[in-house]
Formats: sequence, C-alpha cells, structure tokens
Amino acid sequence: MNALDPASAHALADALRAAQADPALRAIVLTGTGGQFCTGADLKHRKQPGEESVLVPLQFCCDLLMQGPLPCIAAVDGAAFGAGLSLALACDRIVASSAARFCAPFTGIALVPDVGMVRTLPRRVGAARAREWMIEGTVVDAASALQHGLVDELADHAAALDTAMARARLWAGRAPMAIAALKRLEAHDAHKAAPMAQLFERERAEQSALTASADFAEAVAAFRERRPAVFQGR
Repeated sequence: MNALDPASAHALADALRAAQADPALRAIVLTGTGGQFCTGADLKHRKQPGEESVLVPLQFCCDLLMQGPLPCIAAVDGAAFGAGLSLALACDRIVASSAARFCAPFTGIALVPDVGMVRTLPRRVGAARAREWMIEGTVVDAASALQHGLVDELADHAAALDTAMARARLWAGRAPMAIAALKRLEAHDAHKAAPMAQLFERERAEQSALTASADFAEAVAAFRERRPAVFQGR
C-alpha cells in the first residue's frame, strides 16, 4: 500500500529536491505503484532510539511540493490515506482514477492530522466538511471527491497517471519562470495566516505528545491484531 517509513520518506524528499532543482524539468507528477497511491506512515515500523520521526521528511516533501518552482500533479489510483492524502493535497492538481479513495484516519489511531492537512484540506473542501472528514475518518470515493472539490479531474480506472502526464505536458509548455512566480505568490498569500514552518512545528509537538499516549499504543496494538481499538483518553 506504499506506506512510508523514515527511509522511504527521506528517499521521496531527496527525489523531490532533485527534481525541483533540475533545469531540464518543467513539471512533477507524483504517483504510487501497484495500483495504490500512498497510505501514509507505516504503523508497522518500530521507531528506533534516536531515529528521526517520519513526520520530518514528510513535512519537507510537502514544502517542496507546495513551494518549489515546478508545478506538481498528483495521480491517485487506489488509496490516498493519512499522510498520503496530505501529499496529494500539497500538489497543485489532483487527478484521480475511478478507483481512488481518500481518507484522513488520524483520530482513529489516536493522532492528529499532519503534513499540512489542517490547512490544505479546508482550502479544497471548506472548513466544515474538512473538519467532519478529519474527525470521522470518512472514506471518500472518487465521485464524491470530485463533487466536493477534493480532486480536480477523474480518469478511467488505472488511467490517472496517463491523464496526469497529459496535463503535465500541457503545463510544461507554459513559461516556467512565470509558473514559479505564481507559486511564490500563492505561498506568500497562504502564509498570511501563519507560515507553514510554524504549522509544521506545532504538528511535531502535538504528534510527539500523542505518540507517547496509551491511546496510540492501543491503536498500534489493535492495528497489528486486526481488531477495533478501545480508547481511554490517556
């Protein structure tokens, strides 16, 4: 399901950094493999002592997608859950296949939505609907995602990548310096509320406290044992 551990998140960040710095490129298409986009952080990964949280490189990926000079398109087939949804939301356009599904399941595993989602999801679907989806962990199918503005374009089953590549070729023919300037202006306008760096810092603080909670330990145990979690609020 293309879940990300710290190593794979760093690899993605390195690839995005290299792409944004490559003068031969004009657009980025972000997609998954095996018929799935990304299910977010790998809950099966056991963090080692001194190991960096997966959240840090994922936040860096979000920053590169949103503030880098190249326009970015997410081609979503299958699941875009958790931080996978956050990465899609960080792109300038989301193309989804008819088999795509979207979900912010964080409160069901005793965590808070992260990688910028509390800002990027409301910008697409509105504050009330975003809050509902994030609290309830609603699974949104492709048709509903298009209806509510979560995605920009639907493609036939397994055709999201081809559709996104066609759009990327169109964008690649536009003036690259003008597109880069447009993205800088959008980032500047978004930062009037609060810089993303401040949001990312608060995310890390909140997530660090939550991952130390008994509820999160219960969520991980329930995930591994394939049973519903029973939360105690501690």
